[in-house]
Amino acid sequence: KKIRSMSMPSIRKPLFWKGFFDLIRILKMTQPDIVHTYLNTANVFGVIASKIAGIPRIITSRRDMGHFRSKRIALLERILNNWTTKIICVSNAVKKSVIVSLENQPRMLQKGVEVLPWRMFIERLWSGEFC
Repeated sequence: KKIRSMSMPSIRKPLFWKGFFDLIRILKMTQPDIVHTYLNTANVFGVIASKIAGIPRIITSRRDMGHFRSKRIALLERILNNWTTKIICVSNAVKKSVIVSLENQPRMLQKGVEVLPWRMFIERLWSGEFC
């Protein structure tokens, strides 16, 4: 099957709500097996749209601990965690910051980049040696 992605305008733009209702319509028409959301707005409105459309598996990804999130979005994400099938976190610190019900524990993404072998290169790059 084909994997499809969709972008929407910022929530602060008037066309956001048109995009949100278009997303619900597209999800109802295509009935994908999985919807994967990433970043704050998608983790809220993508989950809501997927639930309305009756999508069976909803996966969200978290890449930060939410320090720069608005209180409203953070609260909505916490509430909507229970509507998701899985939550993928990029680190244990992010995993600990995600509050979810016992039946939906976040998972940490185990594939990462080992920084130590690159340390000398990164230090030389940051020192301006290659510029």
